[in-house]
Amino acid sequence: MSVVFVLGMFIEMSIRLAIPGLVISAIIILLIRKMLIKESKEFRIRIYTFIIILCVIASFTFLLWKFEKPNELYLKMNEFHNSQSLVGLSEEEIIKLLGEPKHEYNTKENIKKYTYYSGNIRKEWYLGKCYTTDYYEFTIFFNSNNKVEYTKITKMPKD
Repeated sequence: MSVVFVLGMFIEMSIRLAIPGLVISAIIILLIRKMLIKESKEFRIRIYTFIIILCVIASFTFLLWKFEKPNELYLKMNEFHNSQSLVGLSEEEIIKLLGEPKHEYNTKENIKKYTYYSGNIRKEWYLGKCYTTDYYEFTIFFNSNNKVEYTKITKMPKD
């Protein structure tokens, strides 16, 4: 019973993905039909078959493409990082602006760094039936004067 269900789902998904390609190929064939009227029937069938296969493959590829949807927190933190607007601020100013850090570290070189959770990016298939989510961390590095030297956003490893 479960094999039949999985097979049915696969066939249904394949048909749904192929339909746009079949429609596009039918339009293309209608547009070029008059240009191929002088060609042999065998040649026309080869051209039509090639167009159909190409459009169906393109349809599958496009419809399975993943789109990224960042959340608001990620957009905000990414803007801080891209603009480097935090550079030169003190620790107190950072805490006032972003709140207490998730973690506070000192590196081997005795450089202080704060880390904050910086949101996520959800990657969805075009059809929206499946998705993955990547989570990010925003790191602020301080210089010896306890002023922000630079920032970095990194993808957090999956457990």
